[in-house]
Amino acid sequence: MSNIDFIIKGLDSVNYHTNNNDLVDSIENVEDARAFMENHIFAIWDYMSLMRALENKLRDDSLPWFPSNNGKSLKTLSKIVNEEEYAVDSDGSIKSYFEMYLEAMEELGANTSDILNVLSHSRTINLIDEALTLSGTSIESSHYTRFIYTIIKSQKTHLMAIVFALSKEVISKVLILESLCKKDISNKCDKTLFLINKIKAKNLKDFNTNAFKLASDLIGDDPQKLMEAKRAAITCIRYRTLYLEGVTRFIQKQKAIYFHQAKC
Repeated sequence: MSNIDFIIKGLDSVNYHTNNNDLVDSIENVEDARAFMENHIFAIWDYMSLMRALENKLRDDSLPWFPSNNGKSLKTLSKIVNEEEYAVDSDGSIKSYFEMYLEAMEELGANTSDILNVLSHSRTINLIDEALTLSGTSIESSHYTRFIYTIIKSQKTHLMAIVFALSKEVISKVLILESLCKKDISNKCDKTLFLINKIKAKNLKDFNTNAFKLASDLIGDDPQKLMEAKRAAITCIRYRTLYLEGVTRFIQKQKAIYFHQAKC
């Protein structure tokens, strides 16, 4: 049994493949989509931060250049970065997926102030906790992001890699907006649909295989790293589940606010 198979086998099957039913059922209109994206953008940022942290840790940027002991892992990570960080947007410009997501939110009329405020106050990793406290994001979303940055602060590449691989499923949750966006005739969902199609195309190529391959290489045959990675994976799944449940509750809370405003 491979080290990744050992880790995955130790995860609860229901939680590993997250049940989307409540979240999907809660998204009925554009207002719900806005509420979803206002929380989900943090998961995009977490994913990008994990990717950059791995790259910085594996790559020695000192000069003069010397061969790296992490050549195999860097080669795998480079494939991921090339596909996951930047792409051509709907206007033909090169942008990060994070930037494309922000533009999709703006087109849809979603509030981007929370994520932008966190970014503006998070120029160093030690300020992220304070920035999240000051933001209006949900408690569960904040806890998930704090967990991600705890893993980054550990500076252990095998932990970052396994959590990075497991985080991909959270990124793909934007696909649940596809049916709603296809019904929209106001052209408010054009950029969201473009982003969804981009992510679907990447998923078909199964880029996540490379992420698990990277984690496997960094864990290797070390039994201590394997057990640490397993514990990190279990914790990641728990936070991921709580995060998605929190997003669902946030959407339902926003529904109640809209209903009250409509009655007034």
